[in-house]
Amino acid sequence: MGSLNSLLDTALGYAARGWPVLPLEPRGKRPHGTLVPHGLRDAITDAKTILGWWASQPDSNIGIVTGGAAGFDVLDVDGEEGAASLAALERAHGPIPSTWEALTGGGGRHLFFVHREGLRNAVRFAPGLDVRADGGYIVAPASVHPSGRPYAWEVAHYPEDGPLAPWPAWLLDLIASGSPRGGAAIPGENAAGAIVEGERNATLASLAGTMRRRRMTEEAIRSALLVENEYRCRPPLEATEVTRIAGSVAGYPPEASVDVVLDASGFAGLKAPVSGERLETILGSLGTVAKEATPLRRTVLREQAVSRLRAAGVGSPVAMVDAALGKQGGAPAEEGGKQGQALELESPVPWPEPVDGAALLDELDATFRKYVVLPPHAPEALALWVPHTYTWEAGADFSPRLSVTGPTKRCGKSRVLEVLAGLVNRPLSTENLTPPALFRAVERYKPTLLVDEGDALLNGAEGLRGLLNAGQRRGGSVLRTVGEDFEPRAFSVFGPVALAAIGNLPDTVRDRSIVIPMRRKARAESVARMRLAEFRQETTTLRKKLARWARDHEAELLRARPALPEALDDRAADGWEPLLAIADAAGDAWPERAREAAIALSAERGEEDGSIGVRLLGDLRNLFETRGADRLPSQEVAEALAAMEERPWAEWGRVRRPITPPAVARLLRPFGIVPRSIRLPGGRTPKGYHRADFEDPWGRYLPEGGAPTRHSATRLENPGVGDESMTAPAPGRGTSEASPESPDSLGCGGVAVTAPVSADGCRVCGSREVWWALCGEYRCRRCHPPGPGAEAG
Repeated sequence: MGSLNSLLDTALGYAARGWPVLPLEPRGKRPHGTLVPHGLRDAITDAKTILGWWASQPDSNIGIVTGGAAGFDVLDVDGEEGAASLAALERAHGPIPSTWEALTGGGGRHLFFVHREGLRNAVRFAPGLDVRADGGYIVAPASVHPSGRPYAWEVAHYPEDGPLAPWPAWLLDLIASGSPRGGAAIPGENAAGAIVEGERNATLASLAGTMRRRRMTEEAIRSALLVENEYRCRPPLEATEVTRIAGSVAGYPPEASVDVVLDASGFAGLKAPVSGERLETILGSLGTVAKEATPLRRTVLREQAVSRLRAAGVGSPVAMVDAALGKQGGAPAEEGGKQGQALELESPVPWPEPVDGAALLDELDATFRKYVVLPPHAPEALALWVPHTYTWEAGADFSPRLSVTGPTKRCGKSRVLEVLAGLVNRPLSTENLTPPALFRAVERYKPTLLVDEGDALLNGAEGLRGLLNAGQRRGGSVLRTVGEDFEPRAFSVFGPVALAAIGNLPDTVRDRSIVIPMRRKARAESVARMRLAEFRQETTTLRKKLARWARDHEAELLRARPALPEALDDRAADGWEPLLAIADAAGDAWPERAREAAIALSAERGEEDGSIGVRLLGDLRNLFETRGADRLPSQEVAEALAAMEERPWAEWGRVRRPITPPAVARLLRPFGIVPRSIRLPGGRTPKGYHRADFEDPWGRYLPEGGAPTRHSATRLENPGVGDESMTAPAPGRGTSEASPESPDSLGCGGVAVTAPVSADGCRVCGSREVWWALCGEYRCRRCHPPGPGAEAG
């Protein structure tokens, strides 16, 4: 398969020549629908856009639009049949002039000629010979054929090796007439590609139906049909009849009756015998319209199509229609014996006009507020995460998990996922998931995964948790062996995921998440009632606008390097970076709103860090500070930890007993902290810890300048730590009347004060409750309760 460098470099080289290029499906010939939803109309020479396409889908084949856009047309010589036809024509009319030539991966040839004004595509004007001109494209050299063989320039026929030849006049005459001249005996003159008398109306109606379902206007349909009629119909219909067909089909909406849809697909007037080409055309058209149909309509279309084919004498009509429509709910058809239903994930058709990004985000924000009671800043985070599901493939390095959590049932978690399902790109909702299903679905469908009941799903599921964690960054993959020869293959797991859970999700998942903490709706709060089917319909326009905005800003987001708030740790900054890039691209007030949300939801997460070791560091920082000591004995550390409320230390380990000094030492060892002999006032030298040994880990793992974690058990009941002679100063002495001893010598035991509460409140926690003095600083009773001998003022 072609490498990223070779395919991308080649595409950029073609664009530099002024040839409009577009990405095709890997090892395929069709335009890559995700990247170029408008097909040939999206072809471009802009290097930045091309870079974004191949950065997102590095194995995409290269297409070049032919005709006036590139300055050349192409004679497509298809395999042995085309080679025989061309040889017969050259014997009758003379050799084709030397020109640029490429070898196709399927064993054919592409001969390039100077573009002839007015020349359009001609399909099978002779057996095995097609023309790619205005309205067409080719698969370009460096691409890879489905067989694995490459497309390549013929030796000595590169564009650099000689001039581009003009079309031979005799060949243009043959193309215009649609049949070979000069007496050359070419078998199959009326071969596949020509629309013979008796099939012209139905085939053109089928083509018109396909174009109508793609929202083409009547004028566009008429123009396309006139070209098809001129080059393929034998003999061509009158122009008025073609115009009538276009007007008739353009007059019905996609939701027209089943009979109208079938007639427009080519079933009208179907009589035996029915050629294989016509069967393929009408069934392909039927499959296209059925993709947008409801399950009920798909079922009715299936039954009526089978009935019409059977009446026309077509054998095995059920198998043919099932192949065209695919697996349907409730239908007995099987897909190669597979169980279940095939995944059909929606990628919306982009809105036809440019979209204002700020207004789009405002509308998303309002949608979430309409249906869900959310905590502050959560609507902004959700509104930014939705367009991320449309843009992550274009170059985002990270895709933050969205963790919607609540303490109990009925907090609105599932409703958030339901709203997301109506807005995001390619939603895939589930309440159960296995690792193989996850990595195969992500690799094949690139979904936005919406997982409810995440707490139950991830309980003990280490493999699944690892895949969800790996998928947060670009390049995250899982290695598996496949096939009878156990070939190692990498499956991508990178992509957007939202999870809902009661309680907290696993620490590692939470660390990679933007957490939305939900609460149960209060009696005074109200939201609009949401009906899922109606909501999905209501948000159709929003999804199309999201697709258009994402397409228009892919290149900008690929280059974006948004300013990240310093308050975010590295992991949080990684997750917020693609969302802040979206906010910056949208403009207006969103850059500021997005950063406020990032800081409110994700800054200073150290106190909530799920790592048990980091929790211990936070509790010990609190212990050292409240006791005002520079050293603490191991036994007293363990006892103080065990007395802390709402912490795990009181029921530690499998035996669920208070934590012991050896257990504390084991938890601290990875941070480079080990107990050693310390000297206490009074002469005792127990094993313990020096505060200085914690300063570096505290700076690395806990919030800078953040308030320590506080617990009611960490009171100053022993302010002197081992020094029985130390007592607190008398009550009523403020900082201006402090004792002559320094705070260190007092062990920061605490001094009661009568100072009034300032307008700013406590400098540590912001409370405006009664204060007292600690080490020369005012602090409140609530976060630092005074010990014995320190009365509140």
